[in-house]
Amino acid sequence: MIGYCHDKNSQCIIDVAKKMVKRLKNRGKPYFLLIHIWDTHTPFNDIPAFLVKRFYDGKCSEYVTQMAKRIPNETWRRQVVQYHLKGIKCVDEVEPRYNASIFHADMFIGELMSLLENSKDETLLVVTADHGDNLVRDGIFIGHGGLFQRVIKVPLIMWGYAIPEGKVVHEPVQHIDIAPTIADIVGLKAKYVFDGVSLVPLMEGSSIERNTLVFVSTVARRRYGILTGTHKYIYSPTLEDAKDKFGGIWYKDVEELYDLSRDYDDTDNIANSNHDLVQKMRGLLLHNIDIYIKRRISLIIGGVKSRL
Repeated sequence: MIGYCHDKNSQCIIDVAKKMVKRLKNRGKPYFLLIHIWDTHTPFNDIPAFLVKRFYDGKCSEYVTQMAKRIPNETWRRQVVQYHLKGIKCVDEVEPRYNASIFHADMFIGELMSLLENSKDETLLVVTADHGDNLVRDGIFIGHGGLFQRVIKVPLIMWGYAIPEGKVVHEPVQHIDIAPTIADIVGLKAKYVFDGVSLVPLMEGSSIERNTLVFVSTVARRRYGILTGTHKYIYSPTLEDAKDKFGGIWYKDVEELYDLSRDYDDTDNIANSNHDLVQKMRGLLLHNIDIYIKRRISLIIGGVKSRL
């Protein structure tokens, strides 16, 4: 795994990756290489100025220090000013710097793809992200916590061996689908029972046997969500379960329901006016959570027995 250089600059990380790829290819054996690029993580200080200018027009409608005064939690307010937005004067500059960081990372991912072009028929490259980012939401910077669409919707790009060029899949998928997809593509018969499913049928124009996606927040004690059709439902058993360590910057209510067909940015919580749908999705969510827990317990027990 390549995860960090002397800074967060992807040029350094990709330069190391290219050297490792050449070395691994010369061995003539299959290899797996995980590359973690950090450009899009705060603080956005390592992005070349010429790229920032490409996205930022110089507008300054509010200073970061002014915005920070609206952050109710003192600890988060301090982290935002002293770390996350360090060196950024204007709120208007936050999103352009984020976009510039994505562009910067993309440039060097392109260099890696160029290196792999000649071995494309025997190389599988997967590009994704562990999370998105809220950036500034509802007037304050809140970063990448919570189950907002800006956070949970991330890119998933596959390139190379057995991947049809130009194919775009619009159906929502999950990170848990990546491992079974790779196993399917390379013909690996895994003994492990995957939580996800292979995405090969979607690439081939078919469908997969799943109509819901379940996700869990890592910043609250108990915060779960489910996506089915055009609706997203988020649930916590209690208010305390929904809150995060900064007093509640990453949630709106104990229960939230959004119609993503008209509100893709989670701005209008319609839970209070759709009681029947909330009850239905709550039941579906808790049923899926129960299935996952039982499956996990079964795997743990099976693993223990295999070692006895």
